[in-house]
Amino acid sequence: MPPDHAILGTLLAVAATVFILLLRRSNRLVRKHVSKLRDEIRLTESILRSEGACLVVFDRDGKIVQFNRTSEETSGFRAGEVIGAPYSKLFPADADRREFERGLASFEEGRDSAEVTAALRTARGDSRLVACVLRPVREAQGEIRCVICTGVDITDRVRAEASLRQSEELFRTVCATVPAAILIFQDEKIRFVNRAALEITGYSREELTGAPFWKTIHPDYCDIVKERGLARLAGENIPLTYEVPILTKGGEKRWVDYTASLFEFNGKPAILGTAFDITERREAADALRRRIDAERCASAISSTFIAEPEGDTAHLVDRALGEIGEVAGADSVFLYLYGENSDIARRAHSWVRDEKNALSRETESLGPDAFPRIHELLRRGEVFQTSDTASPAIDEEPFRRYGSEIRSRSAIIIPIRCRGVTRGLFGLGAAEPGRTWSDDETALLKLLGEICFNAIAAREGQEALRSSEARYRALYDDNPSMYFTVARRGEILSVNRFGAGQLGYKPSELIGRPVFELFHPDDLDVIHRYLEKAAASPLKLFHWDLRKVHRSGDTICVKETVRAVPDRSGEIVFFVACEDITAVRAAAEERRKLEAHLEYAQKMESIAQLASVIAHEFNNQLMVIGASAELALLDMPEDSPAAEPIGQIREMVESAGTMTGQLLAYAGRSRVERGKLDLSRVVSEMDRLLSVAFSNRAAIEFDLADSLPAVRGNGTKIRQILMNLMTNAVDALGGHTGIVTIRTGGRLLGDDDLRRFTAGRGSGPGEYAFLEVADTGRGIDGKAMEKLFDPFHTTKKKGRGLGLFVVQEIVEQMGGGIVVENHPEEGALFRIFFPGAGTIAGGPTDRPNTPPPFPLWRGSGTILVIDDKEPMRRVCTRILRRVGFDVDTAPDGVSGIDLYRRRSTPYDAVLLDMTLPDMKGIDVFHAIRKIDEKSRIILTSGYSADLSSDRFASIASSGFIQKPYHAAALVDRVREILSP
Repeated sequence: MPPDHAILGTLLAVAATVFILLLRRSNRLVRKHVSKLRDEIRLTESILRSEGACLVVFDRDGKIVQFNRTSEETSGFRAGEVIGAPYSKLFPADADRREFERGLASFEEGRDSAEVTAALRTARGDSRLVACVLRPVREAQGEIRCVICTGVDITDRVRAEASLRQSEELFRTVCATVPAAILIFQDEKIRFVNRAALEITGYSREELTGAPFWKTIHPDYCDIVKERGLARLAGENIPLTYEVPILTKGGEKRWVDYTASLFEFNGKPAILGTAFDITERREAADALRRRIDAERCASAISSTFIAEPEGDTAHLVDRALGEIGEVAGADSVFLYLYGENSDIARRAHSWVRDEKNALSRETESLGPDAFPRIHELLRRGEVFQTSDTASPAIDEEPFRRYGSEIRSRSAIIIPIRCRGVTRGLFGLGAAEPGRTWSDDETALLKLLGEICFNAIAAREGQEALRSSEARYRALYDDNPSMYFTVARRGEILSVNRFGAGQLGYKPSELIGRPVFELFHPDDLDVIHRYLEKAAASPLKLFHWDLRKVHRSGDTICVKETVRAVPDRSGEIVFFVACEDITAVRAAAEERRKLEAHLEYAQKMESIAQLASVIAHEFNNQLMVIGASAELALLDMPEDSPAAEPIGQIREMVESAGTMTGQLLAYAGRSRVERGKLDLSRVVSEMDRLLSVAFSNRAAIEFDLADSLPAVRGNGTKIRQILMNLMTNAVDALGGHTGIVTIRTGGRLLGDDDLRRFTAGRGSGPGEYAFLEVADTGRGIDGKAMEKLFDPFHTTKKKGRGLGLFVVQEIVEQMGGGIVVENHPEEGALFRIFFPGAGTIAGGPTDRPNTPPPFPLWRGSGTILVIDDKEPMRRVCTRILRRVGFDVDTAPDGVSGIDLYRRRSTPYDAVLLDMTLPDMKGIDVFHAIRKIDEKSRIILTSGYSADLSSDRFASIASSGFIQKPYHAAALVDRVREILSP
């Protein structure tokens, strides 16, 4: 091959090799791009199938081209139902479509995404709130090929957030209004406090928020509160409620009733604490407890000195001072005695709670030079007391040093007087300032000081001993407690005069008798066990409550304090101090009864209120029915077949109106009769109500006199008597068929007749009217007859025992009397006598059932009807238009006032219902009169005119008409007020 051809061949070979290499590389790139494209396709399909969010793809025309499974589940549409449809199928609301259009328009400005929140209309017909993110997919030239919409259903989250906001607002409202302090603790810090907490503690919100939760707790209780709080945060079962003292910012100690509960706050455990300030209640209880303890201490100390007249007096005094210090809450107690003809008082005995505070030798004697002003005060027999020994008000420096030495900031010094001379000083000191002793406590302390003084004086000679014994005997015999000394086997060795008298005996009649004879038979086993227990623990005080029997047979409740003491021979002797608590128990029982009585009265008041509201609403309905029937009769010929049944409807409305009137009267929401009443008429007006209430349980017969002496009183009270007697009479039938007879009559009563009253005394001889209720039941047994009128006594399983008690109270208030005739197995009769007050002509009358004729009068003008019941407005409009008036109506007070204000000329009249939903009728009345003081206003209500007049006594109204009323009555009332 020629050289040129060889070169050419070589070049061709090289070119071919390069081409092949480039082709292979191109194939590899193509395969790489194909693989990447397949991965992107798989990722897109995976995203479309994803259940985590809704994914919808729109083409450039807004039609749906992709719809994933989550979108199907959220919308209720299948992909085949929406693909090809415009996106407005999912978001039909105009506002939502405009949101999408604004998002799509932003892509034309070059934005890469847009956020839209819209309401998705589901196939089920409801809406779901969806948060969407729109992203465009662009072609190489930048044109939008399609839009990918990813959405998340946030309906439940939005609702939860709204509910959370409402809950937070409610919580803050409650926290701001309740009087209790509310705090939230978390991570040992205070996270929230309400206004009440700031008021109780005196701190500001900034000072408490973030502080340790034990910041306000009193230092003595801080550790235990901290321990409980941490334990509760750890999930331990800790008591929820307890009382704890706090220290205010000003250093004041206050007690709170604290309740804590564990809950989750911001995802972490927290404690919700509530605290009520019980300082006043606590202080009152502490004062009462101190007084009771002091009285018991006085009794115990006096009993000890009496029981050990020859014992170690110094030891007994020291022990007594310790008991006094513990009971009085003092940190030191001291007793100083003056020597004969000396102004120097020397310390005879003392007690301190803490030995570190023991009195020094410098205070072993006190003379006038130490603190002359206070010394002179005590020598005159006056008590000295200070709540702060370091106060500048104490102008004697030695006394301030003395208080500092014994570490007492509060002190009381009581002179011990004997025959008009101060013989000693009895004092108490407290480490904290602010402690005071009341007059009662001072009197008890004075008595205790005298007891201790007399015990010491017993060592000074026979004369002093006799004087002391006389004082002890006086204290023992006349102290208002029962003191007994009882042998081991139960014989009474001694008893004080007061104690024997409380049981109806003399001391000599009880000494030597077994003490067990004085106890109630049901308590004998208990007292035997108690005495055995006391004998097993000599010198220990025991307390128990038992019952003793008075000589007359009456039961007395006593609180006993008992100590078993060995005598000289080693035999056990019981020293017993008793307190008569019968009155306390009776007062507690009486309070329980009164609370039950109040609860019953409140329940009856609620029932009466409900009955009156029902009757009032029923009157509105009867008004519409009756007036509609009356208008219908006017519009039809007299020979119409419908005239008779419509007339019957009108008659039934009249009858029902009578019954609602009775119901209102019984509930006390109707006319209150004061003055002369016809007893038969009052009873006859109850016939329908009694028939409805009791006819299915008994046959009721009436025997009412036509002419009776008038009764001066309250018709509602008489109805209450009748209802209570009827309830008892029907219950006495025991579910069997029987007859209850209601009878009225008149009778002339003399003194002998009045003395035969079972209850009540009457108002003297004279003419009486009586109401009698008799039944054919089983009668009243003997035990029940004895307690017939006792409050809360009842033989019924669910009775309150107040029916006959109330009857007796009403009858006695009206000056009457009650006669009860009982016939076992045949029935009982209750006859109530009311004193006469002259005569009333005629007997019982019934309400007429025939409505008055519709007037032929015609009027003109415009009348405003204000009533919240739409049927009432319609029927009043028909009545008034029938006689020539134009009518405007308003459903409430605000609308009515607005109509009156906007009218260019005043309305000729206003028909105003007194019970409106938004305003009181009286307020609407005043508002209209303020607009037009000459306005003619007719008031209307389902309650009675008398009751309404009481509520509107200060208003010179144009008239009143009570529902239900006749159409003719309304026209007549309008004619009256429009007449010149």
